[in-house]
Amino acid sequence: MKRRQTETRPERVPERKPAPAPKEPAARKPVSGNSETRLTPEELERMIATAAYQRAEKRGFAPGHEIQDWLEAEKEVKHQIHPGAR
Repeated sequence: MKRRQTETRPERVPERKPAPAPKEPAARKPVSGNSETRLTPEELERMIATAAYQRAEKRGFAPGHEIQDWLEAEKEVKHQIHPGAR
């Protein structure tokens, strides 16, 4: 009797797609700092991170400016929330 050789097929690996780029806000509107609009620390941090990312992107992601980007973004976001404060 001859043994029948079974054909082995490689497992199909799903194609990996690149991660989507972060969405840019449509327009930056000042966020009111009144009692009706309260940001959680997580929301504030996300806003600062987005602004810092946009600054880095404008520079072509050149390394060495991460802290400066973050601090300037933090200042910008806090000014949007409390326009009169320094």
